[in-house]
Amino acid sequence: MNNFYSIISIGIILLALLFLFLVFPGMDMLNNVPSLFQTILYTIIFIGIASYFVYLFIELKSLYNQLMNGPEKSNSKTSTRQHTGPTNLDLNIDPQKNYKLLTSQLLNLLRSSLAGNTAFLYLYNKNQNKYILQDYQSRQEVELVKNIQTGGSIYSEIINKKSPKIYNSSQFDNTYLIYYQNPKQISSLMLIPVIVNEFVGIIGIDSQEEEKWNQEDAQLAKNFSEMFSQFVWQVDSIEIQANKMTLLKDLTEFHQFNPLEISLLDFYKKTSELIKKYLYFDRLLIYTKKRKEKTLSMSVEFVAGEETDLKIGDSIRYTQSLPRLIETEEDILISDYDKTDLNFRFKEDDMEELKYRSCIGIHLPMKEGESGGIVLESFSPHQYDQQDLNLLSYICDSIDNLATQMKEHKKIEDLATLDGLTQLYNHRAFKNELKDEIERCRRYDNTLTLMILDIDDFKEINDTHGHLFGDFVLEKLSKVIRGSIRSIDTVARYGGEEFAIILINAKKEDCIKTGERIRSNVENFIFKQDGTEINITISIGIASFPKDGEDYKEIISNADEAMYDSKQAGKNQVTIYENE
Repeated sequence: MNNFYSIISIGIILLALLFLFLVFPGMDMLNNVPSLFQTILYTIIFIGIASYFVYLFIELKSLYNQLMNGPEKSNSKTSTRQHTGPTNLDLNIDPQKNYKLLTSQLLNLLRSSLAGNTAFLYLYNKNQNKYILQDYQSRQEVELVKNIQTGGSIYSEIINKKSPKIYNSSQFDNTYLIYYQNPKQISSLMLIPVIVNEFVGIIGIDSQEEEKWNQEDAQLAKNFSEMFSQFVWQVDSIEIQANKMTLLKDLTEFHQFNPLEISLLDFYKKTSELIKKYLYFDRLLIYTKKRKEKTLSMSVEFVAGEETDLKIGDSIRYTQSLPRLIETEEDILISDYDKTDLNFRFKEDDMEELKYRSCIGIHLPMKEGESGGIVLESFSPHQYDQQDLNLLSYICDSIDNLATQMKEHKKIEDLATLDGLTQLYNHRAFKNELKDEIERCRRYDNTLTLMILDIDDFKEINDTHGHLFGDFVLEKLSKVIRGSIRSIDTVARYGGEEFAIILINAKKEDCIKTGERIRSNVENFIFKQDGTEINITISIGIASFPKDGEDYKEIISNADEAMYDSKQAGKNQVTIYENE
C-alpha cells in the first residue's frame, strides 16, 4: 500500500510539470532554451506520463486480484515475505515426564473428587508377579511401599476383575493395607483395575470414613481408570515411536564409520555398545563354528560383561547347551534357566558358577563356511520377552551389511598377512606384530618373550616322504603349537620350517614350562597321512624384551641364536638365551 501512495505522488508531480510547460509555454525559464531542447524535454515528459499510467494500471489490476482471491493465492514471493512463523518446529516431547505429570494430576483429581485420603497407582509386573508403585497423592504425610507381592492377597484377586471393587472395614483387616509402610486407620478402600488391551495395574483410593462410597462413585472411579488407560496407550505409542527414531538415528551413525579402518574386535565392541543402549545384559557373547569341523565345540569371538567365566579365544562345547542354535539356526528365549532341561550353559557345571537366570540369543549371519550366534544373559529371571528378542534380531539384521564388509575386508587382509598353508601370521605380519608389542611393552613397562622353533631334520622328511607330506606336517604342527599356548599369544610361520611365538607379558624364565610343553606335545604327536606315520622333534630358542635386546631385530637374532644352541646340543631341546 505504501508503494501505491508513492506511485500516486510521482504521477501528480509529472502532471504538474506537463501543465506548466504546456499552459505556460512563454515562461521565462525556457526563453533562452533552444527549441530542439524544448521539444526533447516535452517528449521525455510525455513518455514518463504514459509509462506512469501503464504502471498504474498494472498495480491496480494486481491489487484487485489480491482483494478478490485472498492472501492464500498471492504470489510466492509475497507469501514468503509475510511468513513470520518458525520454519522448523522442534517438538521436544518427553513421554516419561508427561506420564509422571499427568499421573500425579489424575490421582490428585481422583482423591479430590471422591474426598479420599490417599490415592495411588500400582502397575503389574507379570514376570515378577508383583505391583510396582508409580505415584500417589495423600492429604497426610505418608510413605507407600515400592512393591506389593500379589500372592494370597486381594491384590491378586483384582487381576481378574473388570470393574472397581469397594471394601469396608468389616470386610478387611490391616493386611489389605500393605501398601502403607506404616499401618494407618482406614475404614474404606476402593480398587479400580487399569486395562490397556489387558490388565496392567490398579488405581486405589482409601478413606477413614466407613462406607464412604457407593456404586455411582465406583463408576466415576472407573471413568478415571479408562481416562488413564487411554493416556497410557498414547504415552506408550509416543515412546515406541521416539525409541524407533532414536534407534534409526543410532543405526545411521553406526553405518557412517568406515569398517575398513577398524578391526573386527573393535566392530564387535561397537555392536555391543549399541545393543547395551537398548537391551540390558549382564553378559554378551558372540561365538562361531566352522561348519566343516566335526568337533562339538565353538570359538568365543567376543565377550562383554562385568562378570564372566569365558574369554575371547575359548573353545566351548555346544551339545546340550545354549549354542545349540548354531546347529538349528533358531532364536532362543529362556526366562529362567532353573526351569529348563539344560545340562550347562556353555561349559560343564557352569550353571552354578555365575548365577545367570535368563537369556535371549539369535543366529548370526556369518561368512561362508561358518555359523555363529549372539547371546545376551541376565542375572535376573524373566529379564527378556519376545519383543526384546525381536529388537535384538532387528539390530543385528540392520548391521549385517556392515558385518559382511568387515568379513570381506578381513579376507583380503588375511591374504596379505596369513601364511596360505598354516593360516598363521606370515613373516612380514609377524615382524609388524612384534614391533607393535615391543612398543606396547615400552609404554606400559611390560615384558614379552619370543620363541623361535625349528623342525629337526625337516629336509630328510621332504626327501623321504615328499613335499606334499612335508606340507601336511607343517599344517598339523601349526595346530599343535596353537593348541599349546594361550589365546592371547601370537604364532607365526617365520620361515620354511621355522615358527615364531610372541608370548605377551611373560618373562623368559617363566616360559620354560611353555616351551617344554610345546616340545613334548610335538614329540608325542603322530603325523599320519595315507599310511605314512612319523614322529618329529623341534628345537626351541627363547629370548625376551627388554632383557635380551632393545629392538625387534636384536630379540629375533638372540632367540634364533638360542635355537641353534638347541640344535648343537643334540636337538629336541629348549634353550634360553644367556646375555654374556
